[in-house]
Amino acid sequence: MKKLFTYVVLAALMLVVSCGEVNEMVDAPLISELKTEYYVKQGSKLELEPNVVNDKNAAYVWTLNSQEVSKDKKYTFSPETSGEYKITLTVANNGGEAVHTINVSAYPKYKYGTFVLAEGNMTNETGTLSFIDHNGNAEDSIFIKANDGKKLGNTAQDLVIANGNLYIVSQNGTRNGGLGRLVIADAGTAELKAVIDEGFSGMTTNIAVPNDKYAFVVQWNGPMYIVDLVSNKVTGKVETTNRFSKMEMVVIDNNVYAAAGRKLVKVDGNTGDVLKETEMEGQIAGVVKTHANELKVLVTGAERVIWTISKENLLKLARKSLYDISVSSMMKRAFDAEAKSNAGFFILGNKGWSPGLITYTSADAGREIFSLPSADFPDAGMFYGPFSVNPETGNIYFGYVKGYGPDYLNNGVAVISPDGKKIMDYNSKNTDVAKRIDTRFCAGIYFTDPFSPHKSN
Repeated sequence: MKKLFTYVVLAALMLVVSCGEVNEMVDAPLISELKTEYYVKQGSKLELEPNVVNDKNAAYVWTLNSQEVSKDKKYTFSPETSGEYKITLTVANNGGEAVHTINVSAYPKYKYGTFVLAEGNMTNETGTLSFIDHNGNAEDSIFIKANDGKKLGNTAQDLVIANGNLYIVSQNGTRNGGLGRLVIADAGTAELKAVIDEGFSGMTTNIAVPNDKYAFVVQWNGPMYIVDLVSNKVTGKVETTNRFSKMEMVVIDNNVYAAAGRKLVKVDGNTGDVLKETEMEGQIAGVVKTHANELKVLVTGAERVIWTISKENLLKLARKSLYDISVSSMMKRAFDAEAKSNAGFFILGNKGWSPGLITYTSADAGREIFSLPSADFPDAGMFYGPFSVNPETGNIYFGYVKGYGPDYLNNGVAVISPDGKKIMDYNSKNTDVAKRIDTRFCAGIYFTDPFSPHKSN
């Protein structure tokens, strides 16, 4: 009888437990703290960690473009290529399931930031290309890395970002194993697209790309070549007796503005015809356009003047005399416009026989904002290469070397604020790779447009 009673009690307990399991109410999961859209850089890491309510005994499933990639609560996504991706998280338990879909747009790794072009040692090296992203992190030698060791031309000189491409011109082309005088690469990945070497002669130094049909390449103290970007061939020269300067050119409204000694020449970007030319009272030391597409020309000689020039007919509209400011004649661009201003300019001036100071000028008298030597940049023995003003932040970037001879291996890119204060020193000897750039004889510093992804959203 006792045994029978024991069996009955155990059976009743089992029934209660069983019924409790069947009747237990479980709420479906709820997912939060995940956005539905993300905009990330190619190769970066996107850490996805949702906050899920009612996830006891729940199963997690992550899919990437409909393919299962993880069953963990957290998921890290790193896009190897740019493009559009769809990530779906499903969390399920006995009470139901929750689904959250994320659209990820991965932009090319070099879409936003600063390209730094270096000449390399003319005798035994080639040009190199580095990049600083909009967060200030540097990556050295990006072209070589993206192209299995292929090299830019010898003594790289100038770069243009246009049509989703990088157009990089070098002075000596195939010397020392370089690819050629004009290298075209994808602006987002630095992957090689084309090389144009035949048809040039002399030392090619500067390039302008007004549209997707033509590029214009200057030979130092020589002609301007017309390059057909459809056939990737040099098809002729601009018909003029002018001998063009080693100086950066400007593109405004599909027209190219170039210096030829004392002359400013306007070339039609669709035909290569010379539309207009005007002679200045001295040697042209720089041609720039402001953020409002105004054309400014710096002239040296008996008097130093910044002219505002009509972009239509090259008439001289206004002048600003630089009575107390020296101007370097050793750079292919000795001045640049202040960010978001039509009246302010930074000018690279001589200190002794070589470029050694940066001055600022506007409606008021000019003032020195930075000079070498500088305790903030102890390895910057001398400026090397044109300096550039970031059009978004207003910061000033310039290349430097410690000196000639073996000291050229100690080099870098300096970044200062508009009032001359140190922002960053990307020195070639820096132990932090994210702050190291080996720019052996800086050829130029070029900003993407827009500089920051935050500006485009």
